[in-house]
Amino acid sequence: MSAPHLGIDDEDFSFDLIPAIEKSFGIRFGQTDFEQIKTYGEFCTLVYSKLPLACASDCTLQQAFYKLRKVLPTGTAAIEPNSLLADILPAQRVQRRLAAQAIERALNMKLDILGMPSLAQNVCIGLLIGSIFGLPVAALIGHITNSTIGWWACLASFTVSIIGLDIGTRLGTTIQFATVGEVVNAMSSRFYRQSRRDPSTANKSELARQLNILFSHHTGIEPAALTPDAILV
Repeated sequence: MSAPHLGIDDEDFSFDLIPAIEKSFGIRFGQTDFEQIKTYGEFCTLVYSKLPLACASDCTLQQAFYKLRKVLPTGTAAIEPNSLLADILPAQRVQRRLAAQAIERALNMKLDILGMPSLAQNVCIGLLIGSIFGLPVAALIGHITNSTIGWWACLASFTVSIIGLDIGTRLGTTIQFATVGEVVNAMSSRFYRQSRRDPSTANKSELARQLNILFSHHTGIEPAALTPDAILV
């Protein structure tokens, strides 16, 4: 049976996934590191080789949970991983935004606890995609009809979608995580080293799972497809 091809887009790989891995694990890749990397297994081996850390057996998820619980606004007594974040953050929108900012500032992690409603986000993304794919059509119609209305409509749609996504990301007040446990998972995958009590150590039995989560999140590939022999391109 031939190895599956993951079909990773080079731009997504270089400008999205790699910076996320570098930030989470506190490592840096060189320009030539990926010249001989063909499979997901080889990619994982490269990441592990960049982590000259002391081995530890303690659980990063547990440590991330305790770090988060200390900075939540309602104290620590009754909070568990399955506690609803909506019950912890203030209901009033301004106070909720201030509380979320305080949590991220205390953790020194940009977790995007709040964001724009999913419907508004989908509308903005739809406008963005439509404007990009509609531009060649508008240009062709404009060439035939000697009109620039279609081109300006695409430009306006593109601008509105970008502004909408930016404002929604910075000022949205919709809670993006259902439970405390979901925030903990985001902490340990996006900020693995920072989530640990001692950032100079790593639990190497956890690294494969954390890398799978990051890879899947930034590429849209299901974790089950991330087999060692899977070809990246």
